[in-house]
This record gives sequence, structure tokens and C-alpha cells, in this order.
Amino acid sequence: MSGRVRPATAAELETVAAIHTQAWREAYAGLIPEPAASGMSFGERVATWRPRFKGEAAGRGLWLGLDGDGVPSGFVAGGARRADGPDAEAEIHALYVLARARRQGLGRALMRAAARSLAAQGFASLGLWVLAVNAGAIAFYRDLGAVPGRTQSFAIGSVSLVETAMLWPDLPALAVAA
Repeated sequence: MSGRVRPATAAELETVAAIHTQAWREAYAGLIPEPAASGMSFGERVATWRPRFKGEAAGRGLWLGLDGDGVPSGFVAGGARRADGPDAEAEIHALYVLARARRQGLGRALMRAAARSLAAQGFASLGLWVLAVNAGAIAFYRDLGAVPGRTQSFAIGSVSLVETAMLWPDLPALAVAA
């Protein structure tokens, strides 16, 4: 299965927040200290994503991935590089797939949708941050042609973590290959 992807709608704020909360906990359990892995709340994710769902920006740069049953099971958000972003023109701000839908092509389909959209907007390169301890995600991005870039530290509460930039210097090539 390759997964179906479609743009998120303005009404799907809580769907994205729920996927983000659950997928975060699933992805980082055992990789990072428990308080950081389980500390993300649905309410915080609603507040974080709310601006992305308002007005003209409603759902722009945000795609939902549907599993084989048509149930939203992942999402990707991308756009211009943020001030603290990796060294690329465009950035994947978030990519999460629920554990039950992994290894079915949904992550690849989400990356393809984001890469095609960002390339069509004229961006030439793409990057994202990934936790340095997340070997599975790093392998996934390398399989899609990413090369590692610089690292940086950040904190979640009292937990200090390191993330690595994964970069695609040729975004149009990723849009075709993903």
C-alpha cells in the first residue's frame, strides 16, 4: 500500500493535533526520557496548530495521510524555512505517522506530496530536523536521498536533546523520487 494523501481542511485541526500527540508518544517512547516522550498534550498541539488552520492559511502546506481504510493516520507540514530551520530554502516542519500505519508507504507518500508542492512553489532545497537518536527516521530520510547536516541542542522542559538536520539540496529531484 502506498497511502493516500490529500490536503488537510480547516475542519481537521483536532485530527492533526490527535495524530501529532499519539505519533509523538509512539515514536519517542524508549528513545528519549519518559517525561519528554509522554509530556506532549493534545491541548498543546491544538494551540500549536490553530494558527495553521485560520483564515487564508487554513490547511495550506499541510497534508493528511490516509491508511488503507481511509482513516487519517499521518500528516506532514511544510513551508518556507523558519528562522531556526535547517540550511535549506524550504522546511518540513513536522512529519508524523501513527505506529499502526508505518511501513506501508504512507510516510513516503506524505514526503512526496510536500516535496511536489514546495518544488512547485519554486523552492530549490529542503531540510528538516530529526532527533539524533531516531535511527529509524534517519534511515528513512537517507533512503529518500537526504544527507545529514549540522546538529543542534534543544530542551523539552529539563530534558536536553540533540537534533540533526537532514537535507535535500535538490528538492525537484526528491519530488520525483519520493
